[in-house]
Amino acid sequence: MSRFVITGGRQRAKGANWELRSCDAGLLIEIDVSDLSAKVVKTYVGPSELRASPESSVLFKAGHANRDRLLLCTTTEVLETDAHGNWEIQRRTTHR
Repeated sequence: MSRFVITGGRQRAKGANWELRSCDAGLLIEIDVSDLSAKVVKTYVGPSELRASPESSVLFKAGHANRDRLLLCTTTEVLETDAHGNWEIQRRTTHR
């Protein structure tokens, strides 16, 4: 199966300060290029102590594939995951 993954976030309903709080979870979506099917393979909220407030936005801003690992960036973390289908977090680096 040929595939690629898309990083992003799950959008919240609009409200006060929506731009700062627009996403409530990071999403990793896998696309199968043979049939163009898509599925969410990882949903990530992260530790509340790493967010400025409980309403702060959480999303995967970028990703980088390197052999059998995928690095994912949030506003406050870099996550190293297993890229062989289970997407388990192997290591977390943060500013705190």
